[in-house]
Amino acid sequence: MPTAFDHLHTPALTLRRLRLADAPTIFERYARDPAVTRYISWPPHRSLAETTDFLERVGRAAAKGRGHAYAILPAGEAALCGAIGYDLHGPKITVGYVLARSHWGQGLASAALGALTGWALAQPELWRVEALCHPDNRGSLAVMGKCGFLQEGLLRREAIFPNLSPEPQDCLILAKTR
Repeated sequence: MPTAFDHLHTPALTLRRLRLADAPTIFERYARDPAVTRYISWPPHRSLAETTDFLERVGRAAAKGRGHAYAILPAGEAALCGAIGYDLHGPKITVGYVLARSHWGQGLASAALGALTGWALAQPELWRVEALCHPDNRGSLAVMGKCGFLQEGLLRREAIFPNLSPEPQDCLILAKTR
């Protein structure tokens, strides 16, 4: 099992572990925004308590070594603008990320995904970084393409996107390997 990092710095941003104190910023900046959560596996948060509950679940998963989540802090900014995380599955990780609408189009999602993927593929026990994406999520597909992820296929009725439909939706699977 790879040893998770606490902080990862690049010229564009810092990734640091999420903490309970981040709840108000997460709630205000993106967790309650329907445009941001459109292609995410959870509905917009209706209260700060929902965001706090989410962060508590993230903390429990990290304590068990199943996955880790990180705040995305743009260079020169003190407040987070999104999050990126991974779940561990043997020799691979599955990644996901979210970015506040105010920071879309600035290259931050690509910088965060590139940093996390670079760290992961440098770990001797990890060979694959994968992500699922709704086929209509063009922004996220572009981010993954910039980071060298290749589309491997279409998974039929793979995941529920509650902001689109209560029925499972198709997902594209993309990956980067070493």
